[in-house]
Amino acid sequence: VLLAGDFGAGKSHLLEYLQHVALEHNFVCSKVVVSKETPLYDTSKVYHSAIQSARVPNRAGTVLNAVAEKLDFDSQGYQDFYRWVFSPRTSLDSRFAASVFVFERGQGGRYPEVSDRILQFWGGARAPETELKGWLRELGEVATYKFGKISVRDLTLQRYEFVSRLIVAAGYSGWII
Repeated sequence: VLLAGDFGAGKSHLLEYLQHVALEHNFVCSKVVVSKETPLYDTSKVYHSAIQSARVPNRAGTVLNAVAEKLDFDSQGYQDFYRWVFSPRTSLDSRFAASVFVFERGQGGRYPEVSDRILQFWGGARAPETELKGWLRELGEVATYKFGKISVRDLTLQRYEFVSRLIVAAGYSGWII
């Protein structure tokens, strides 16, 4: 749903109300203001704005840190997410599967510098290919993941779906942008 209206029509008030309701229903919410700095056609800028503005129910801090803290690797939600990420039918770039593998093997926070770097990638930073290969090598999985070329736009589009499913895997109802 895209809201439009003249100055003073109540767009911001409506969005604040809807965000309040969504947070009460356990949704992660992002308010993105479309402007010259964040044009709707630029998926990377919209994604960056959505990640930066995301609010998590009853949590403080950045969205991906809050989501990562709530992940339970033994939960049904996470198991469904894991199967989707590693499914041969998924259209995800292998960088996502590799990063999930490394993140989980590091128990999501046992190696904070590794976890932070992976969360940055999920949040929109450049893929840490060299670091990922090193971590995979340490875990004996270097041959499993091949990193081909992918455009920034395609990687960003995949991040929307990946992070949306990650949010659900952490027990939230979904992600509203």
